[in-house]
Amino acid sequence: MLNKKRGLLSMLCVGALLLGGCNSEKQGLKKEYDTQKEVTLTMFEIDVLNSKVWNDALLAKDDSKIHIIERTASYYSKDGEKEDYRSYLDTQLKQDNDIDLYIVLDEDIKKLGDAGLFTDLSDLEGIDNLTKTALNTATYNDKIFAVPLVYAAYGMYWNVDVLNQYGLSVPKNQKEMLSVFETLKKNGITPYVGNKGYGLTVPAMVSGLSQVYTSDKKDQLLNDLKDGKTPISTYMKDGFDLLELFIDKGYMDKKYALEKTPDESLADFKAGHGVCIAASSNYDMSDITFHYEMTSANVLADGGGFVVTSARKFAINPSSKQMEYAKEALSYILKEDNMMQIAKELKALPPVETDQMDFSYMGNERKDAIHDIYHGITIPMEDTSLPFGEWEVIRNLGREMLEGKSSKDVCKEYDQIQQDAIKTEKE
Repeated sequence: MLNKKRGLLSMLCVGALLLGGCNSEKQGLKKEYDTQKEVTLTMFEIDVLNSKVWNDALLAKDDSKIHIIERTASYYSKDGEKEDYRSYLDTQLKQDNDIDLYIVLDEDIKKLGDAGLFTDLSDLEGIDNLTKTALNTATYNDKIFAVPLVYAAYGMYWNVDVLNQYGLSVPKNQKEMLSVFETLKKNGITPYVGNKGYGLTVPAMVSGLSQVYTSDKKDQLLNDLKDGKTPISTYMKDGFDLLELFIDKGYMDKKYALEKTPDESLADFKAGHGVCIAASSNYDMSDITFHYEMTSANVLADGGGFVVTSARKFAINPSSKQMEYAKEALSYILKEDNMMQIAKELKALPPVETDQMDFSYMGNERKDAIHDIYHGITIPMEDTSLPFGEWEVIRNLGREMLEGKSSKDVCKEYDQIQQDAIKTEKE
């Protein structure tokens, strides 16, 4: 019996040796339990982006794992529409709750900035990766308040097939554009697909405000506008005169433009209505069945320009309990490769510029325009250094022109808006 027990013991030891030895300590694979700290940031936005950039592992400098939870207005309300978002954002920020990062809508910049609901990101690591124009659109009271994820430029799209039909080429300046419009009008075509939105603002702003933003004395000119020394009509008269010409010559149907939203007019353009439309560089044109080309708004004597803005601007709640981690998350997003990845996901332009950029995902039809967006004339949609509005004010004045007011009328009105805004700011 003793020999049998010894034999059994020997077999057990041989088995133990194969597993790692026969001794008093436990051998074999040990499970390494994760002791790494995890941090969760809440990102509040209009709709979920679900970017690969922050869904991948995001490590803080202290090796903590940063997780980002995206919440939208629909998390708090039934519909989650734009106004719901603005209402809930205002409430959430004032309640000092768990929002760490949030999207800023352009029309709320002044309100939120004056209420102290921005964190100054001027010293944020990687902020210099942004283009100067993108930085301008994310600056208020000389402080950078947000990191924009994408860049949008408003220029013009042309139906090349129709131009070819009448022996015309895509125009490169205002003289050529008006000549093209006149030829098309004589052939029974209303060339410019207007609308009650950017169809008014883009040609007017480029024609008028390019005089300021291309000047070597730009800062001084802006200061004079800000102080009221120079009436805004000094520059915008050219823009409103151009709209008046579009209306008077029948290059744009004023009744149609008053009724149509930008999205409706874009759908009509895609369906073959008109030959030219002002639209964003980021719009989906994949369903167009004709040859098209995007250019700058070629309304200047020697070329054209774009009205630009940045979108998806992420700010940090100054009451965030995880401020440093929120800053690290934005710094990570700001890396050029990450910004490019986000832009590709959204099929948009990035607010950064590098020599290695590949814009093939935007299509060859926008190739030349994209080069000009980064290297040519750009007019900010809203210059936050000025106390009076631009994009929305010019749009509204353009609508008044569609209803019968003259360029002279709206110039006078804009000057008064400028003076009233300056007076209010001083009070």
